[in-house]
Amino acid sequence: VWGVGQEFVMTNVYEDGSGNREKVPDTLFVVFCNRLVCMAFSGILILLHKRSNTDPGFALASLPAVSNLLASWCQYQSLDYVSFTLQTTVKSAKLVPVVIVSSLRGKKHSLQDYAEVLVIASALVIFGLETEGGKDQRRDHSTEFGVILLMALLCFDSLTPHFQDHLFKSRPDLNAIQATFAMSSVAALAAFLVLGVAGEVRGCVGFVARNPAALLHISVLSLASTLTQFLISHTIKHFGPVVFTLIATTRQAISVCISAALFKHHITALACVAAVLLFGTVIVRAIRPLAHSPHRSLDALQVNRGATAAEALLVNTNMNGGSPTSNLFRSPSSSILGTMVKWSLNWQLFICALGIHVFFCFYAMSQEFISIHTFTGDLFTFPLFLIAVNRTAGAIFALCLLKAQGFSFFSSKMRMTMLPAVPNFLATVPQYQALYHLFFPAQVLMKSLKVIPVMLCGGLLKNRIYSRIDYVEGTVITVLVSFFVWDFQLHKGNLRDGDISKHATGDLVAGSVLMVGYVLMDSLTSNLEDYVYQAVRIDPAQQMFGIEVFSGSFAWGILLFTGELRQAFGFLVNHPSALQFVGLLAFSSALGTYACTVTVRLFGPAVFTLLMVSRQIISLVISVFFFQHRVDWLCCFCLVAVSLLVLSASMRQVSQQMQQQLVRQQQQQALGQQDETEKEKNSIDPNSAGTDAKLPVLRAGAGPRRAM
Repeated sequence: VWGVGQEFVMTNVYEDGSGNREKVPDTLFVVFCNRLVCMAFSGILILLHKRSNTDPGFALASLPAVSNLLASWCQYQSLDYVSFTLQTTVKSAKLVPVVIVSSLRGKKHSLQDYAEVLVIASALVIFGLETEGGKDQRRDHSTEFGVILLMALLCFDSLTPHFQDHLFKSRPDLNAIQATFAMSSVAALAAFLVLGVAGEVRGCVGFVARNPAALLHISVLSLASTLTQFLISHTIKHFGPVVFTLIATTRQAISVCISAALFKHHITALACVAAVLLFGTVIVRAIRPLAHSPHRSLDALQVNRGATAAEALLVNTNMNGGSPTSNLFRSPSSSILGTMVKWSLNWQLFICALGIHVFFCFYAMSQEFISIHTFTGDLFTFPLFLIAVNRTAGAIFALCLLKAQGFSFFSSKMRMTMLPAVPNFLATVPQYQALYHLFFPAQVLMKSLKVIPVMLCGGLLKNRIYSRIDYVEGTVITVLVSFFVWDFQLHKGNLRDGDISKHATGDLVAGSVLMVGYVLMDSLTSNLEDYVYQAVRIDPAQQMFGIEVFSGSFAWGILLFTGELRQAFGFLVNHPSALQFVGLLAFSSALGTYACTVTVRLFGPAVFTLLMVSRQIISLVISVFFFQHRVDWLCCFCLVAVSLLVLSASMRQVSQQMQQQLVRQQQQQALGQQDETEKEKNSIDPNSAGTDAKLPVLRAGAGPRRAM
């Protein structure tokens, strides 16, 4: 109500009985009315509650009162120079300075907090820029004074909640009503003095007398502002400035939506996506505590199976006198995985994310280049041959890793790798084939729709159970990605002119069916890899070698059976320049596959899928620039914001794993201390040795089983 009333009062032209048309003469007069009503309302409440209105702590209210007054004046005055949507966009940027100031005051924030702040700010920037198409052309949106007002608004509005937070911490006995009365009194007095010095009091009173409707509108606006001030004070006192800023950000988006409906502003489809991104991030942040609620989760399953590699190593270390066992890793000094688990989970996540993003971005660029580039007029149309070459390169790379780490090349346990090898092959074939039916950006984004299927497959296989917040994040990501699939593939021919009718019919259906098959099979692949890790102790290089050998054998066999192998070799003989691109594709595929296998081993299929979704989005943005796809830059910016949301979700899951790891470590340490106490007791009391002495043996034997 306050946001809509603000725009209406400041933009409406009032007509008096004589037919004269005029606007509100001074912005500060509206601010003065707001603070005057707020002061009167809070004063009445103080009298009803029999509280003091002359508390010594009122002097501390001068700082938030002045900063709030200046912010309000800049906010109202800016509407004479910029549109409401642009103003709201700039106000959204205060999220970053609010968190930064909060950090400078000593409050700790995680990287996930900063990532979510950037996502929210980016979404509102996109929303404001997209809705700017319906702006009122009578305003000069590029005036320097308007920009200065917006920057001042950003500065003062960021300082106000921290001044209020300091006020409540300095005087904890000061309630929200007293604080509101103090701040509104100081602000009203300051505004009146400025109006008096400027000689605007008589003109403002005359304007209200000539236009009774304006008095009604300002009264409604002031009442809404008063109630807002009470809610703001209560929120900051009990929840802090960051929570208040998040709530205020959501309110800004709602205000813009209502403003667009009432004042006929234009909202595009991308603006709607930005709104979904904003609301989804805020909702996920709000329900994040539910992720730690006591319900059956992955932690319960990992007691007997499925613990992360780092957790398993810690358990083995604690249960075997402080030295890592060789049951899980051959030797931490020679094993890549054994070395990585010594690092913190944040570093492990960073290395895995870096490997997936770098190697698979090269892979995606090579894949698109081969699928669309013509070699002396001929197109390479042998996707199964590329799969076979990639799998062969991956197997050779895995062999080199096994040799370097001292692992055996063949083991009876590697038979288990046939489980993920089959769906891996069945997923790769439709993925390559779909490139000949869909635009590459649409194909890449459709690969990102597997977040929810991965979670569902984990539940069906009973190797992972996910929390409610996991499904909420997955749903938000799926909705956002689905929009871009539709937009890039069909909307207004953004990618290629004249191809919409073709791809809107047969090719679109065929490509979509192929990608649905890919999503289902690839969701099953990562979960089966996780199942193999939980069923047997196997190194990621062994897992990769088994999968690459089995799926590569399938590919070479089909090539020989269909005769496509001879045609593919003939193409390479006739076009030797294609060899370097096939080699680059195979090399990047091998490195990326190993990064994926290690990620699944360390963090499970959900975190791996989130990292892959982020990588696919970044690959799309790179593809737009390198291959000159006709995609609006704002869409790419929104995609980057979605990628930040995905990375934030992966960081949340890793943070939860860190907490689970710490709990397990503490439990194992407590169990070891209990065993030592019982051993000492048995050594002192020989009569109890016949019964109690067996207990430490049973507990010690349970340790390695928990690490499986």
